[in-house]
Amino acid sequence: MRAELPRKNCWTLAGHAGDSSPGGMRHPLSRASWDTDGVRDDLRDFVVEHLGEAVPCWWSTRQAM
Repeated sequence: MRAELPRKNCWTLAGHAGDSSPGGMRHPLSRASWDTDGVRDDLRDFVVEHLGEAVPCWWSTRQAM
């Protein structure tokens, strides 16, 4: 479901979610520690599971310069 909000920022997202302040929305964006490789791998697994077989892209198979 997409939220049809005039602006999508922490205040409007928090209000739409029923929160009284944007703190909970801000934490993942500003203070949380992200494992970028883990997120990439999880996203890839999700896409492969729901959209089909993984195939190498030109970027991952090109020779290093």
